[in-house]
Amino acid sequence: MSQGWPSILTAPLAPNEHTTGPISDPTARIVLPNVTPHAVGQVLYMLEVQTSITGEMLGASTYNQPGVKAGKEAARALMGAEGPIKNPAAKGLPADAATYAALRKRIEAE
Repeated sequence: MSQGWPSILTAPLAPNEHTTGPISDPTARIVLPNVTPHAVGQVLYMLEVQTSITGEMLGASTYNQPGVKAGKEAARALMGAEGPIKNPAAKGLPADAATYAALRKRIEAE
């Protein structure tokens, strides 16, 4: 039996509503009166702003993480990209992974 959207959206809440012990992590429930493109866009924007503010408070560069850049380059390498990788050290890549072929070889060896 396939689940409809309402049950898919509420299923993750069920275990949390009946927790017997204290919740150690802060949580929040976002309730939308209607699930519309506009409302979902507002929630996504709110979460983007929250990410920016939290990153600033923690001293983290939330939109310039070397791990994300390295992951993107690894994905490109695995998809068959060729040639040199621009500025590999700034992307969190090791010195011996200056080309997509070298990065692909390193990934496949692990």
